[in-house]
Amino acid sequence: MSPALFRRRRPLPDALQSVLDPDERITVTAPCDDGRLLAVSRFGLWVVADASVGADEAGNNETVGVSAASGPSGPSGPPGADAVTATVRRIGWELVARARLTARVLSVIPTRVVGDLPGAVDVLVDEPELMFGLATRSGLTDVVHQRVRRSVAASRHLPYPGAGGWVVLRRVPGRDGLTRQVRLDPGADPEVPGFAAAVVAVADDLVDAAS
Repeated sequence: MSPALFRRRRPLPDALQSVLDPDERITVTAPCDDGRLLAVSRFGLWVVADASVGADEAGNNETVGVSAASGPSGPSGPPGADAVTATVRRIGWELVARARLTARVLSVIPTRVVGDLPGAVDVLVDEPELMFGLATRSGLTDVVHQRVRRSVAASRHLPYPGAGGWVVLRRVPGRDGLTRQVRLDPGADPEVPGFAAAVVAVADDLVDAAS
């Protein structure tokens, strides 16, 4: 891919600069046609609610506060987490279920951690799909797809009465080993008897196969 696609043409907004981890570097950005800005680092996809306004002017943007499920971001928080402030949000690659580009509209389905199962398995549910109309052609979409694919070491769907979901092993930048997840099917109840043990068994099989 041409290096020109990765050339940053304007300074990063202060709201984004102020929350980057010390070792985090933005490699590519893309403006959206509604004023938002997308930015990519090795930890995740950043969404700047409005790159043209300051934090005190953006109080009504859709993403406010710090995600209690995944913890804080920035220098004091874990890399790769889904992190939120009033004007910026970082969606860790391990929390992106799907990213797709259609007619210069990037759609992303993020997930959030709602609990855990024995065997250190994070329980995930889908959040509402995010849509980003890109103002220009950008290499960012290719990078997003690559990052999401590379974060998945192995996956398998587990059908289960009353429950079910995708059991996934994810690579998380800044962490050793693989993170175990189960992304629940719509309406799935993770408390169904036997489901947790079935998830752990599938995760163990995936680990063995990946070794």
